[in-house]
Amino acid sequence: MSSALRDGSKVKVVDVWASNEEELSLLRACAHDFPIAAVATSLDLPAPTRTLDSAYVAVRATVDRIQSAQVGLTLFNRDGELALGGRIWRFHLGDGHDDANPYRVCEAFRACSRAMVPDGIWVTRDGAADVAYMVKHLNGGTLPPKREAFLHLCNVFFPDLYDLQVLAEWREVEDGDPPLARNASFG
Repeated sequence: MSSALRDGSKVKVVDVWASNEEELSLLRACAHDFPIAAVATSLDLPAPTRTLDSAYVAVRATVDRIQSAQVGLTLFNRDGELALGGRIWRFHLGDGHDDANPYRVCEAFRACSRAMVPDGIWVTRDGAADVAYMVKHLNGGTLPPKREAFLHLCNVFFPDLYDLQVLAEWREVEDGDPPLARNASFG
């Protein structure tokens, strides 16, 4: 599948299954030149709850029930150019015969984190679900029972993380510009 970008170049969606996990080495090779990773999952979350702790319990329960998932990832540089001329990876993860291994894929994602790429940034459209799924696999297949421990692991694995859903709703929660607007160093 491909479509055109503004400059006329093509975006290429590459489906990654067990049979072509060699795409993970391409991902790792691009991480230093394309330090911004945008990720989205196919997970459906329950409706928001009243407290952060109960919201984490709901996210954790949802992620723990997942047998398979699709995770989309693309890498950008600070000029907005996509890696490999417009490559977007769509990982088909799970325990099935044809599914890519979630742990190996999440380990490759970690190659894009600040631990490996000092100026690396992660952007997600729904951080709770997207990040919880990855943290689960990077943490040996389990999520911590407490939200505080989960947040600690998020900071370890993905220290520079921006959740677009939270940023879009920022003005409703707190008066003023969202953190990304105050700290942006793009361009």
